[in-house]
Amino acid sequence: MFSKEYRLHYRRNWLIAYPLVLGQAGHMITNIADTIMVGRLGSLQLAAASIANTVFVVLFVFGIGISTATTTIAGKAFGEKNTTLLQSIFFNGLVMSTVLGIVITAMMYFAGFLFPYLGQVPEVVVLAVPYYNILIFSMFPFCIFLHYKQFVDGLALTKPGMMIIIVCNILNVFLNYALIYGKYGFPEFGINGAAIATVVARVAMAVSFIFIFKHSKQLSIYLGKISFKRLSKRRIGELLKIGLPIGLQHILEVGAYVFGAIMTGWLGAKQLAAYQIVMSLASLTFLTSEGVASTATVRISNLLGEKKYHRLKVAGYSAFFMVGIFMLLCGLGFYFGRFALPSLYVKELDVILLASKLMVIAGIFQLMDGAQLTALGALRGLQDVNYPTYIAIVSYWLV
Repeated sequence: MFSKEYRLHYRRNWLIAYPLVLGQAGHMITNIADTIMVGRLGSLQLAAASIANTVFVVLFVFGIGISTATTTIAGKAFGEKNTTLLQSIFFNGLVMSTVLGIVITAMMYFAGFLFPYLGQVPEVVVLAVPYYNILIFSMFPFCIFLHYKQFVDGLALTKPGMMIIIVCNILNVFLNYALIYGKYGFPEFGINGAAIATVVARVAMAVSFIFIFKHSKQLSIYLGKISFKRLSKRRIGELLKIGLPIGLQHILEVGAYVFGAIMTGWLGAKQLAAYQIVMSLASLTFLTSEGVASTATVRISNLLGEKKYHRLKVAGYSAFFMVGIFMLLCGLGFYFGRFALPSLYVKELDVILLASKLMVIAGIFQLMDGAQLTALGALRGLQDVNYPTYIAIVSYWLV
C-alpha cells in the first residue's frame, strides 16, 4: 500500500477525486446550511423539511443512479479513444435524461399525496406539503445537469462539474438566507424559501453546464448534430441496462433510511429533527466518500477500455485505502463531536441530547459505509451492477 506504484495511483486518484469530493461535499454542505437555517425557525419546521426531503430523496437518488451509467460507458469508450461512440453516448444519454426528468417529476407529484398517510404529526404535514410541491420542480433541471456532469466525469474531466456545483451552491445558500428570512428586499417565505432557492440553483447548474459544453473546444466535439436519426435503441438500452440496477441500489439503500425517518416521525417532531441532524452529517461523509468511489468508477472504466488490467487492480485497491483512512477519521469526529455538531443546528437541549446518541451509532458505521461505497464504485467501473443489487436487497431490507 505504500510502494511507489501505489503512491502514483494515490496521486492520480486524488487529481480526479478532489473535484468530485468537493462537488459531492458541496451538495451536502448546502443541505446542511438549509437544515441549520430552517432549524432556526424551530423543530416543527425542521421536522417538516426533513419529512419532505425524505419523500423527495427516494426518486431523486433513483435519477442519480441511472445517470451513473453514462460515466461507466463513456469512461470505457474514452479509454478506447472512440470519439464516434462518445458522441452517440452523449446524444442518447441526453434524450434519456430529458425523458427521465419528466417522468420522475410526475412520479414525485403523485407521491406527494402520500403525506397524510405517513403517520406524521399533522402540524408537520401542513408545513411539509407546500415545501415538497415546490422542491419537485428542481428534479428536471437536475437530471439535465447530471447527464452533462456524468459524461465529462467519464472523460476524467471532473473540474467543470466541481466549479458549477460550488458556484451554484453559494447561490443556493445566499437565496436560502434571503428567502427564508426575507432579507435584501426579498419576501419572507419561511421553509418554502429553501425549496425555491434549490429550484433556482439547480436551473442555474443545468444552464451553466450547457453553456460550458457548447463553448469548450475540448467538449464541443462530442455534441454532433441534433437529429432524431441519431436515436439508438441499442445505446439507450445499454445505458438503462447498467443504470436501472444502480438506480435500484440507490432506492434500496436510501429507502431503508427513509423508512427509518418515517418511523422516527411516529415518535414525534423532536425525534425526527434529531434524526435529520445526524443523517445530514452522515450524508456529508457518505457523499464525500462517494466522490472517491466515483473516481474508482472513472479510473477502472478507463483502464478497462485501455486493457491495462494490473493498473486497474491497483487503482481499485488504492481507492479502498484512501476511503478507509478518511471514514475512520470521520467516525472519530462523530464520537468526539456528538454534542458540539448537533448544537450547530438547534438550541433545544432535548433535541441535541437525542442527536448525540445517534451520532455515536453513525460514527460506528462510517468505516463500513466507506468500504461498501468504494466496492460499488469499482464494480460499476467493470459494468458489474447486478450482484450488488441482490446484496443491497438482502442487506438493507431482509437484515
